[in-house]
Amino acid sequence: MQTPNDFEQIVDAYIGEKRSLGLKFEKEAQVLRRVVALQMQLDRGAPLLSRETVQTWIKKTPWESEVNRNHRIGIVRGLGKYMVRMGHTAYVVPDRFAPVQEYLYVPYIFSDKELGLLLTNIDTLCKNATSEHASLVFPLLFRMLVGCGLRITEALSIEKQNVDLENGTLLLLNTKDEKERIVPMTDSLCKACRKYAYRIQFVQGTDESSYFFPNPEGKAYAACSAYTRFRQAL
Repeated sequence: MQTPNDFEQIVDAYIGEKRSLGLKFEKEAQVLRRVVALQMQLDRGAPLLSRETVQTWIKKTPWESEVNRNHRIGIVRGLGKYMVRMGHTAYVVPDRFAPVQEYLYVPYIFSDKELGLLLTNIDTLCKNATSEHASLVFPLLFRMLVGCGLRITEALSIEKQNVDLENGTLLLLNTKDEKERIVPMTDSLCKACRKYAYRIQFVQGTDESSYFFPNPEGKAYAACSAYTRFRQAL
């Protein structure tokens, strides 16, 4: 195979390799044509990928998002790694390179009135549910999320043996920091849990499940099931 003697030929060979692996690589190829144009201006098409070309390429433009910029960076990083592998001189963007985010995420804090309305809407949705599981599980699940400040994955993974209905506490094992936590419940929430525990045992497929909030198959509900109902209740 003839060794490419200019940058554009190297890029063509890189695109060809990707497509030989079954990838369409169409949008990436379009982006690489822009890299070729930039490299032609700075390095005159020489068979190399200079640091100057890469650093010019990865600068954020005024009109683009960080997602798009990261995509551009990933493409030129892949090209650089390919060139090094093929014996060419190339500057490779470090894998740990991460642009500074241009905004901070600001969470929305619900008022007590909004939380009350949300729970009322959840109750209404679940009354009309075709699944007996859903009509029992989700009203209590959302009250537990609100009352105990749990993450959805923590609540859905709670097992029956970790719900103390006498002392009104929850033992959390599947936490974000992988540490056990004991979370107290209010008297009203604990009372609702007792009522739920009594009723859910008569629903088919739940009695033998170890989960406190089992789905119809006796397994834990997926987080997306709760998220869907949350969006519907807003």
